[in-house]
Amino acid sequence: LEEFQSDLRAEVVQPLKDGSYDIGPALVYIRSLGRNETTMSMRNLSRKAAWLTAMVGFLRPSDMARIDLGQSVFLEPAPAIRLAMMVAPKEQRRGGQRYVKSITLDKHDDPAICPVRALRAYYDRLGRPTTRHPHPIDPRISVTPLFRRITGKSDAPILATTISNNVREVMRHVRREPASLPVPKARALGATIAALAGTPIDDIVARGSWSSKEMFYHFYRISSSTMTNFSAITL
Repeated sequence: LEEFQSDLRAEVVQPLKDGSYDIGPALVYIRSLGRNETTMSMRNLSRKAAWLTAMVGFLRPSDMARIDLGQSVFLEPAPAIRLAMMVAPKEQRRGGQRYVKSITLDKHDDPAICPVRALRAYYDRLGRPTTRHPHPIDPRISVTPLFRRITGKSDAPILATTISNNVREVMRHVRREPASLPVPKARALGATIAALAGTPIDDIVARGSWSSKEMFYHFYRISSSTMTNFSAITL
């Protein structure tokens, strides 16, 4: 079976990655929503916090649904936030065993697009949770979810599909060239932008918990362009 799957993957031709993406319009949209602490609605703050977390943390909606506030911490005075979640890796990393993943989100100098400030405001406005809930993939374990309902019983977690919809609501503002390109995944776009900015691939792979550089290159890097002028270098 393993050999058959390997042969099947070898037959798949990956599409040409010559498109481009511009998050500028998405950032304009984010800034138009108002202030985290006051004028922004909780629905929009939920979308903003989820999108920034996915983009900067290279996280899937399913990862974000598993963030446990009981193991996460806001770090002062940076500020920063360290998020912890138990995940079952999609790429069969570590033999497919579940493990606790921890990532740190750092502040951004622009408070309007700072993921730490957005998450802090989201946490403060929802209020401190008092109830733990079964983990989405292992009900024997209880967690205190970060992403929760904004109406009714606000201690209750929201589903990964709801987080995905929140992220996609912002992602649809990303400009794509050509326009026929599909709306990208925030995890893939964030990692691709980091790669284009010159971030070491080893750091990107570690943060995204990909099993290898090849996994990132072939399945998650959505643009093959670079910032290097090869004519100037080679001629």
